[in-house]
Amino acid sequence: MNKLLLSSMLAITAATFLTACGDETTNVTSTTGPTSVAKFKDLDECTSENSGDLVYVKDLASVYFCADSVWKEMSASAANGSDGKDGKNGENGADGKDGKNGVNGTSCTAKALKDSSGFELTCGGKVIGTISNGTNGKNGKNGTNGTNGQNGENGTSCKGKANEDGSVTISCDGKDVGTIKNGENGKNGENGTNGTSCSIVSDKDGIVTLKCGDVETELYKAVCGATPYDPAKNFCFNMKLYDFCNGEAYTPGDDLCESGKLQKLCYIKGGSPIRYDVETQFCYGEKVYELCGGEDYDPTKYDCVENVLLEKTTCKGIEYNPENEFCAMRGTVEIGAYKMVTIGTDDKAQTWMAQNLDYDVDGSQCYDGDCSYGRYYSWKAAIDNSTPDVNGNIQGVCPDGWHLPTKAEWEQLISNAHENGRLEAGKVLKDSVGWRSSDFKGNNASGFTAVPAGYMGSNAGRNYYREYAFFWSATEFVDEQLCTNCAYYMILAYNSDAAAVSNDYNQVFEMSIRCLKD
Repeated sequence: MNKLLLSSMLAITAATFLTACGDETTNVTSTTGPTSVAKFKDLDECTSENSGDLVYVKDLASVYFCADSVWKEMSASAANGSDGKDGKNGENGADGKDGKNGVNGTSCTAKALKDSSGFELTCGGKVIGTISNGTNGKNGKNGTNGTNGQNGENGTSCKGKANEDGSVTISCDGKDVGTIKNGENGKNGENGTNGTSCSIVSDKDGIVTLKCGDVETELYKAVCGATPYDPAKNFCFNMKLYDFCNGEAYTPGDDLCESGKLQKLCYIKGGSPIRYDVETQFCYGEKVYELCGGEDYDPTKYDCVENVLLEKTTCKGIEYNPENEFCAMRGTVEIGAYKMVTIGTDDKAQTWMAQNLDYDVDGSQCYDGDCSYGRYYSWKAAIDNSTPDVNGNIQGVCPDGWHLPTKAEWEQLISNAHENGRLEAGKVLKDSVGWRSSDFKGNNASGFTAVPAGYMGSNAGRNYYREYAFFWSATEFVDEQLCTNCAYYMILAYNSDAAAVSNDYNQVFEMSIRCLKD
């Protein structure tokens, strides 16, 4: 009786394993019912090859299950009862139809729990549940003895066989009952169509032209705020887009675009701005001029005569000879025409103003309103807060394109003026008239035309008039022991043929200015 119950329990347990995996089972672990051995030591080694096998050990009256390389005891309980009455033999049932082949299932395995309370089932790498060992039930009452039943028929033994195509054929009692096939691989997707090749055919003026196949597309680099635009058609002002007016940008709010014609403002210092038509006029130096031949020009250098530009030969309304004179400019303002002379040869040649400067600035003055010898300038007024340019020149109060000479440039003039240098340079640098009568009259052979203007002192008086000529340099003299706040200057005297560069006059004295061309 115990053996019968135990055999039933093992059959139920095996059925539970198969039922838990359902149609997903693909690996057949045991293909036969439980076997038996006399003693526990007779058990084969539990390995991956016989994992899942059930074996009954007779001397221990227990069933052992191979899992995780260990034989594990499976418990079962049975109660002694009285033999039951013999049951009638049941009629043989009709053979059932073969079932349809199942789809490939997922492999399932059983792993004993660490506390030996049961087994953990894993199908397809996923834990689907656990089977707990049943607890021992209470002993039941002894039943009456029944009659011995007839021996039951042996169950059918089933096993699985792997095929070359990866499927598994199930055989029961030597007869194939079905095949479990693996699912087929999905078909490869169709190849996509080839894309169109693109290339950049132009990248200029803020526009990138992209050609894809036979189609060209323009992309704009220019952005106004967050809006891209075509810089050939529009312009951005204060983060807003505007159309060009007859192909030109303008200042919205100040300039007007009416009927495709652009009108701008010409600003006048201290006065109201003048609006002008850019198609026929232009603004220069706070004044509106008519275009000459459809073009604007520099009115300080050219005149427009019968719509033709001619080089200008007047300065402040006075004609001058461009061969030895020039029109001195400060920005767009005409200072006046000045004589000029080139002294020296080759790379040592210098072009000088041949007149004293007469440009009115703070810190300058004419003596008693007489400016025939030019104006007198303090050293700071001569420098005029200028800083050296890239060539080291300081423009100071000089016209555009000219600068205040340095100490070294004055010394170069003296060397250029006469082969004997400073000892006789004064004679050829001084004008032949205007100097106080003496035995050292100048002959102005150099064309420099120095006049005896003297200098203006701190008492506003003119000193050494008709006797000396003093010209500031751009070079400051720094020696507190010898002279405080002094600068270098060139001096010519009525009683000497010499020319010299000295440094003993304070910067507050006012001297003449001669400018040197850049």
